[in-house]
Amino acid sequence: MEDRKSYIDKLSAQLKEWDAKLDEMESKAKWAKSELKENLAEEIEALRSKKEKANNDLKKLQQGGEGAWEELKQGVEKSWDEMKNAFENAFSKFK
Repeated sequence: MEDRKSYIDKLSAQLKEWDAKLDEMESKAKWAKSELKENLAEEIEALRSKKEKANNDLKKLQQGGEGAWEELKQGVEKSWDEMKNAFENAFSKFK
């Protein structure tokens, strides 16, 4: 079983990776045609919102007590899996 610190470190690294990917997507979207640019901007904004939720989930894990962390982890894992899929889907459109 993964310990709390390792798990939080892994999630923090994932957030940093998503930040970099979002910056890259925004850079590429600037060069897209206007109709596509609008769609991409909306998708990027939705992803930023999801990333902010992920950041809030991470803060809850960091602030939660030792006893509650396993319970918090289960809820966070489900939402992070959904976000990971959304990010991967969006990133594939920018390749």
